[in-house]
Amino acid sequence: MEKYIAYCGLYCGHCYSRTHIAPTAIKLKEQMQEQGFESFGPYMPDYSEFWRFMNTLIDAEGCPGCRQDGGSPACAMRVCAREKQVEACPQCSEYPCDKFEWLSTSSAYPMLENDNQLMQEHGLDAWETMQKERREQGFTYIEERKKYTK
Repeated sequence: MEKYIAYCGLYCGHCYSRTHIAPTAIKLKEQMQEQGFESFGPYMPDYSEFWRFMNTLIDAEGCPGCRQDGGSPACAMRVCAREKQVEACPQCSEYPCDKFEWLSTSSAYPMLENDNQLMQEHGLDAWETMQKERREQGFTYIEERKKYTK
């Protein structure tokens, strides 16, 4: 099972944190190291917290994903999918259910309902292949959201 498939049907590979924030954090850290920030940084307020946060953005690509013990352990969709032993909510016979409603009506992921329908129709492997192809084309959720909110 691909670690970037969220239980709700989102593909973590489209997350802006992974596609833009983490690479930007890497570049910033490299520039700061080149300028010797590590030698004088400890004398600045909040240096340790900043560096710890910067490393979190880099190491976890901003978020480890719900399959990697990231996200909320209390997420109703995650708990339910694990109990029902389905890889993703759209594979459940009760999908969509009330646990999913808040996310499907959210303006944050306007394409989620359509994507989950594709997962149901074509299966998880074909859906995952489609998501990987989208990522290679530069697709991100934030860019897609902009299209829907114009």
